[in-house]
This record gives sequence, structure tokens and C-alpha cells, in this order.
Amino acid sequence: MSERTFNHLSQNWTTGAARDIFFPSISRDVMADDTYRAFEKLLSDRRSLNQIVEYMKSLDVRDLLHKVSCTTLVIHFSGDLAVPLHMGRYLADHIPNARFLELAGVDHADLASAPSAITEIRDFMRALD
Repeated sequence: MSERTFNHLSQNWTTGAARDIFFPSISRDVMADDTYRAFEKLLSDRRSLNQIVEYMKSLDVRDLLHKVSCTTLVIHFSGDLAVPLHMGRYLADHIPNARFLELAGVDHADLASAPSAITEIRDFMRALD
């Protein structure tokens, strides 16, 4: 995300302005704007989100990815508007023993729209035993 987008996110948190970036496929018939705003408030208050955003602006872990020692599953929706697909692929390419799972969809984190992913995640976890 650009610094401008980060700033917009933190300034407008709890107003529902990020809804069309994080969950563009969920219609207002399914989730009303009031419900989405309540969801944002539940996740974080504006002060805490501002702290998270400032941290995210300065955080760069690329030089540490090769040190990740656990088997990793990177899950990414192909049309994610919040985080570009190439960033998820980058993680998977630079973490040893990582697997990349690309899901069709435009939302940032709605596994309910990808039930086949649940099976793949379960299989991934079982393989770790």
C-alpha cells in the first residue's frame, strides 16, 4: 500500500471507507454499511490503528524471510485490492519451505467465499503432523 493509502486508511478508520478495498465482493445487501463500520470498530480503535499503520510504513522484513524455519502457507486472493498478488508470491518465493495458495477473488481475507481453500488449509495442516 502506498503511504497515501495508509494515511487514508488510518484517518478514515471506523467510517467504512475501506470497505470497497478490503471486501469489494460483499454487497450491501449481504452486509450493511453500519455492520461493516461496526466490524472496523471491533477490530481496532482509530488510535491503535494509527499506531499499526505507522509501524507498517516502516516495517521491512524482506531481509529476514530466509530465516523463517517453519513450513509456511501463504494465502492470497488473486484480485486483492489491499495487497497486490506479487507481494504474496514474493513472500512464498523467499521463505524456505513455503507454499503459495492463490485463491480466486478480490477480497482481502474472506475465506467464506473460497470454501475449497478450507480443504487445502486443512490438508496443509495435516501434512505437518
